[in-house]
Amino acid sequence: MRISNGLTVNTYLRNLDNIQNSKYKNEIRLSTGKNIVNLADAPEKLVRVKNMDFLIAENEKYKYIIDQSIREMQASEDKLQSISDKIGEIRQLAVDATHAGAAGNTYSIGVYVRGLLEDIIKDANADFNGKLLFSGTKSTVDSITPEPPQSNKFPFEIVQEQSTPDNPSGLKIYFKGNFEDRIINKDSKSSEKINVTADEMFGSGGIEFFENIIKVYNVLAYNPDGSPRQATDPLSKFDVEKLNDLQAKLAVTNENLNNLTAQISARRNRMENISSQMSEEVIRYKELKTVNEDTDYAKVIMDLRLEEIALQYSLQIGSNLLQKSLMDFLS
Repeated sequence: MRISNGLTVNTYLRNLDNIQNSKYKNEIRLSTGKNIVNLADAPEKLVRVKNMDFLIAENEKYKYIIDQSIREMQASEDKLQSISDKIGEIRQLAVDATHAGAAGNTYSIGVYVRGLLEDIIKDANADFNGKLLFSGTKSTVDSITPEPPQSNKFPFEIVQEQSTPDNPSGLKIYFKGNFEDRIINKDSKSSEKINVTADEMFGSGGIEFFENIIKVYNVLAYNPDGSPRQATDPLSKFDVEKLNDLQAKLAVTNENLNNLTAQISARRNRMENISSQMSEEVIRYKELKTVNEDTDYAKVIMDLRLEEIALQYSLQIGSNLLQKSLMDFLS
């Protein structure tokens, strides 16, 4: 009789413990909103949840890189357009200077051209979030080391050197960056170029275009003998022919810049599509994670009520069972 009661008590205690454990787990599910309390509950679902976490983290990492690159590419487009507009102005000034009505204003036009040159240099030295746009992989000012006669750590610099018969102003442009492509990973298997290099924009050495502007300035501001042009000094036939030739070269540069702007715009649009796709994928992955991980509140609440009822009933039965068993063992 005592052995029989002992077995009954042990069975009762195991059942009571199971009810309490199940109730405890459901209380955790209800408070956390997560269906999986520990690995033993649903190992296959936990694996799927971990896989979803990994995919979500990977997508969000690459999406951040892509979104930053999109903004940088947009900044490059804006600067390319600004440079193109200024080239258009310089071309028009060069053409206007050849007209008879511009006599007496040639030097002033030259000064304006120099101002536009300085503005273009500022655009070419532009950065986005500290990353230089047109300096290749030397993308920060700290990566640039100036050498005399250079004096700053920007990729493009105007330096005043000794005048020569070919360059009476003595102006010279230095480029201190490199011509390397900047590449980002769009995902684990593919990459994309996000920059425009100086030689793509400005020709040989990244400065050919600037040399043509300096030549325009020299024609407008200096006489053929190298002396500063006075208000009464007219352009010679040779000067006019030279300006026409230079503005034609600037037109080629401008067309090239417009093509580069279109190319980077196309790449940016492609990256925006990829970013949108990644956002949709993250939403899908989170939905799948929710299916495998989140608590079914209606079911858990119902189970919890049943377990509370079962627990109360078991405690009532147990009080009688334990009291009776103790008397049996004492008799």
